[in-house]
Amino acid sequence: MSPPPKSRARKVIAASLRFALGAALLAGLVALLGPDWSELRRRLQVDVGWCAVSLLGTVAAAMFGALRWRLLNEHLTPTRLPLSSYFHYFALTRVVGQFSSMLLMDLVGRGAGLRAAGSKQGLGRLLTPVIVERVADLLFPCFALGWALWWHTAEGPAPGWLGSLSSVLVLAGFVIVWLIRPSAKVISWAYGRLLRWRGRDFEQPAVVVPYRMAAWVTLLGLGRYVAVLVQFTGIAAAVGAIADAGIVASAFPVSQLSAVLAVTPGGLGVQDAGWAGALAWQSVDETAIALFLLALHAGVIINFAILSVLTLPYSGGRFSLAPSDRPSS
Repeated sequence: MSPPPKSRARKVIAASLRFALGAALLAGLVALLGPDWSELRRRLQVDVGWCAVSLLGTVAAAMFGALRWRLLNEHLTPTRLPLSSYFHYFALTRVVGQFSSMLLMDLVGRGAGLRAAGSKQGLGRLLTPVIVERVADLLFPCFALGWALWWHTAEGPAPGWLGSLSSVLVLAGFVIVWLIRPSAKVISWAYGRLLRWRGRDFEQPAVVVPYRMAAWVTLLGLGRYVAVLVQFTGIAAAVGAIADAGIVASAFPVSQLSAVLAVTPGGLGVQDAGWAGALAWQSVDETAIALFLLALHAGVIINFAILSVLTLPYSGGRFSLAPSDRPSS
């Protein structure tokens, strides 16, 4: 049964207020930076080549995310859908999350997308794989943040950022493989307890992730982390904000971890503050930071919107052009 009109109206109002709050925080942050607007306009020269790099990073990030989502979903639920459905709804929720809530899109929107594509599983069951994904998505930035602090404070000649970061991420991968199994159980148990505490009759299925699957989940999570980094590096270079990929790479984990605290759509204002602080620490000038922050949201929305539109005919959903003849669960 659909929620009553008043309930839907409250949700729309709440989402609008969160977006307005995020936009105000971003505007306040840019004003605090005090960029030279004439210099910003002079620097803003869109490079098509770097735009293509950013788009390719977005495609790779969505593909790694869709592959990981499908792998876990087919292991933990009976749902069987083509990769194109996972890819489309992964990209679509990234776009919608920029205006509503990324957390809501991950916890509810992605499951609703699979149901639209033909899955008969309840949203609670489809939520389980998404919870498991969060482990790698949180731990990779933690390790990368440790690398960034070490790289910038190391005495003597600084080692090459690419080689040292690669070594740290590989080490993180080995640790994450062993942590996914127990962490998934704890997170799943805690989520089920939270729902029951809120008065919902919900039994979370047992979450068992074999180590071999944990290794694949970790590898795909690592690929997604690198792909998102390529996406952001492309956006930074495409508008002439930051040309040094090492600077973006060392600021990236701060932005990822600050996004965990974001209650605003797409991390508006909150994640931006993480970016601004990390970039300022590396002596990036205020004009470049402001240019990057403004370009970042536009670039993410445009890239994922392109993927969402192009993959709509293959989504398996209501607007799919191809009829579905596959089993849905």
